[in-house]
Formats: sequence, C-alpha cells, structure tokens
Amino acid sequence: MTIILIALVAIALFILFLSILSRTPAGTPVAKIADRVVYDWSKPQTIFALMFYATFVYLVLKGVPVPDMLKSIVDFLMGFFFGQKIKTAVKGSADENKEP
Repeated sequence: MTIILIALVAIALFILFLSILSRTPAGTPVAKIADRVVYDWSKPQTIFALMFYATFVYLVLKGVPVPDMLKSIVDFLMGFFFGQKIKTAVKGSADENKEP
C-alpha cells in the first residue's frame, strides 16, 4: 500500500511540474511538448498502468516474489502498449504509401 501511495505522489508531482512548465509563452516548442505530455500522462489508464509497473519494479528490486496475477497484468499492459504503437506505425506507413 505504501508503494502505491508513493507512486501516486510521484505522478502528481510530475504532472504539477509539467503544468508549471506548460505556462511558458504559448506556441513555443516547450509549451507544446509539455501540454501533450500532461494530456497523455493525466489519463486514468496511464496512472493505473504506472501503479502496476511501479509495484512490479519495487517487488523485483526488493527481492520479494512477484504474484502471478501481477505478472499477468504487467504482461498484458506491455502487450497492449506495444500493440498500439505497432498499429499506429503500420497505419502511418500505409498512409504515406498511398498514391494521390
């Protein structure tokens, strides 16, 4: 339970830092990047995924046996993440190869 609380506090501080960073003058590259990162990282599914990853890494580093359910969840999340990235990359390359 403590690790989840620590992970949530770390995520909240990171989002706070990015929101402060995004207050730079509008239109600058830093503001655009910060806005995009805040948008992506403040989604609930991202926060839940980070909690599972943080718990998994914490248990591995502590040398505590990782429960099979947590291993399954982390495997599922990794597969979903890379599946989305590959799907986007394939779609993007197909759009580039279209003839007008």
